[in-house]
Amino acid sequence: MPPLPGGRIHLDRPRIDALLDEALQSPLVTVVAGAGYGKSRAVYSWLQDKDVDAAWLQFSTRDNIADRFWEHFARSVSAFSPQTAERLLQQGFPGTERQFERYLSIPVEGNDPRRRYVFVYDDIHLIQNESVLWFLNRSLSIPFPNITSILISRKEPPLNLMRHLSKGTLAQITGDQLRFSFEEMEALFEIFGIHASSETLDAVYRDTEGWAFALHLAGIYLKKVPQREGRVIPAIRANIFKLIESEVLAESGMELRKFLIKASLLHMKAKELLAGLDQTGGGLLRQLDEIGTFIQLDTYSNIYYIHHLFLDYLVTLQQELTPEEKKDVWMQAARWSLANGQKNDAISYYDKAGDYAAVMKLCSSFPMSMPNQTAKFLYEAMRRMPDEVYATHSNAYVILTRLMVMLGKVGEAETLLTDIIRKYEAAPEDEFRNYVLWGAYFTIGFIRKLLCLFNGDYDFAEYFIKGRHYSDLCGRVLEGAMRNASIGAYACRVGTPAPKDLERFIEEETAMLPHVAAAMAGCMMGQDWVSRGETAFFRLDMDEAERCLLQAVPQARRNNQYDVESQALFYRLRVAIYQGRTDALEGVVARYRELLGVEEHQNRFIYNDIFLGWFHAHLGAVEKVAFWLRSEAGNSGISSHLVGLDELVRAKALLRERKFAASLASLGNARQSAGAFIFGKVEIAVLEALCLYQSQERAKAYAKLRQAWEFAAPGGLLLPFAEQGKDMRTLATAAAKDDAPIPKAFLEKVRVLSSAYAKKFFQVAERFAAPAPAGRTAGVRHGDASLSRKEVEMLEWLFRGFTLEEIAGEAKLSINTVKSTVKRVYGKLGTANRTETIRVAISQGLLRR
Repeated sequence: MPPLPGGRIHLDRPRIDALLDEALQSPLVTVVAGAGYGKSRAVYSWLQDKDVDAAWLQFSTRDNIADRFWEHFARSVSAFSPQTAERLLQQGFPGTERQFERYLSIPVEGNDPRRRYVFVYDDIHLIQNESVLWFLNRSLSIPFPNITSILISRKEPPLNLMRHLSKGTLAQITGDQLRFSFEEMEALFEIFGIHASSETLDAVYRDTEGWAFALHLAGIYLKKVPQREGRVIPAIRANIFKLIESEVLAESGMELRKFLIKASLLHMKAKELLAGLDQTGGGLLRQLDEIGTFIQLDTYSNIYYIHHLFLDYLVTLQQELTPEEKKDVWMQAARWSLANGQKNDAISYYDKAGDYAAVMKLCSSFPMSMPNQTAKFLYEAMRRMPDEVYATHSNAYVILTRLMVMLGKVGEAETLLTDIIRKYEAAPEDEFRNYVLWGAYFTIGFIRKLLCLFNGDYDFAEYFIKGRHYSDLCGRVLEGAMRNASIGAYACRVGTPAPKDLERFIEEETAMLPHVAAAMAGCMMGQDWVSRGETAFFRLDMDEAERCLLQAVPQARRNNQYDVESQALFYRLRVAIYQGRTDALEGVVARYRELLGVEEHQNRFIYNDIFLGWFHAHLGAVEKVAFWLRSEAGNSGISSHLVGLDELVRAKALLRERKFAASLASLGNARQSAGAFIFGKVEIAVLEALCLYQSQERAKAYAKLRQAWEFAAPGGLLLPFAEQGKDMRTLATAAAKDDAPIPKAFLEKVRVLSSAYAKKFFQVAERFAAPAPAGRTAGVRHGDASLSRKEVEMLEWLFRGFTLEEIAGEAKLSINTVKSTVKRVYGKLGTANRTETIRVAISQGLLRR
């Protein structure tokens, strides 16, 4: 039996390999045993001879930070597909059902269904974070025919495995199975070159009970000093740590000893990182192999793994390093982590090293919107900084209060900023003071802009004007991720129906924007035009809306304000549908596709899903909507500024599928976020009215329609009604006929507008909706009856809600021809009215919703 490279002792164990071979047929395998049973070594050695693609995730307590876990997970996926890993990092940790569905919808580039993939989750018992455990439970509950997941743990994994056990999809390997047999122990000692007496072998096996770690220590002990054969058992019993010291480290040399202790300071012992700590030009790395079973290099990830007991002992020796030596290790680790895209680890290392300037620089590189767990991690790092850091780093308070706002500590942040302004305005003027005041005023301004949606106080511009004054005194412009503005569910942060409030907000935003753009290198450029365009759009002034949005797009694009551009494109898309301009629509959709390749646009995947998802749901092509947006699961958990948009898209998709209860539930969720905006109030109430009407709850539908009218009437916000086309025309007609408590003039206006919209919508749908099933346009059969091409076309007109007179006008047919054709369709389908005809046609695949 040849040793592993570098002299590492290795014993083939066919018995264990056979267990793992059998387990590989299951989608889930657990390998559970205490420390030192050779769990990881057994699985690792077995994988070397298997024709599989494997990823090894070695967990640590650091993986209880969800974002850090996600970086780790994505890194493992990059071994198979770098493109998929990038998509995973862009999406962020999927901590909710909706985010998990987005995760499942990400295609795995390069996945070969004929290949076997193995994911090894080592030391999974260290995971305690509920979000991470939830993700693992969900992902492991979905079996894939060519993927096996192996969980290595010192105790029963903290996951719900009973379901797998009951279904027979779980293979279990225990500590008793991993124990060395007497024959395996003999073979191991033979590799060591040990020829002990039978009495000694019996005693060793009896005392160790086949415990792999103790057997290896005994082998080292007997190999070095054969004459101590009779003392091996007491030595093992005495103290494992002392044995490690005397038999592993004693003869390693001081350089290797210190190198190992330094390695114990690291979360991830990447070979590349350790090479940077090796001052001998690679000599110490080569010596690691001589340590044998206690350290192994995972060739899949190029990371060294140190046995738990050995690592625990090295941690007790960290006091042998000077503070300067520890700091040097942490600084090198921070730089390596940063270079390899592991920002959370980099912040942790800089924090340990006391380089708070680097911590703040990294914190400021995060976007203005981020997952709650990331914000909490950064906030805790900022809170650990000593007071003198805040007294010497001018942007410290800005970063801290920005994180406080993200965590919902808005009142605390505003109070702290007010105290800072009072303190520094009384201080002698210098650059540090001016920079602090610039940041404090701007941050309060953003808070006031955030709150105006709820309190109606449109007074935020004055804070930006004051902040601009101090910015000019500094002579600096803010660069980096903090200058990337995010709009939110709607551009106009107005919650009341009063028209004057929309004008006041736009005036205030227009007044603030030049100061923000000047001090923050173009931040928010184009946003004021989006607000104007949005308002004109909801008021059905399409020419003005298009004019404003055409101003917004190039301004945003020139200044890399991609969230602003994406929102402007969304309204251009809706204007184009209203006007029936397919050429403009094609340009907008193409630009959304282009934005997927712009790495600076950190929200590009979510925005693409949401805005194009709205488009597809509106056309009725629900199957084109991203899976996570059309499911009936709960809250998506996306960044807070986007919440509400996703729920509106989901509600539209579910309404198209006639899942009325689920659509209403989604609209209820949207009301908690997008429903704070006046435009959201109208859109949500309109969709709720349609849901209720189509589910035969007319009284409730009319009540919701009246609520929508009350929100919309003061500001003339008619777009949400018109945009529902034939469905709104039907509802408005019924409401007028049933004398619903809504002004008749308003209902008639809505009926006319929605009818006109339906005609334009038909042109767009013909161009962009999914193609009809094969043979549909040439004539189809229902039972024994055949529909002609003309009858199929008539069915399409009926489905789109056109009256018989409108069909005659659009199709240039006489009214009598239309009536006779419709009558033939009814007869062939065995139906008596339009509603029943459409229902039968959909159920038979003759029509697509």
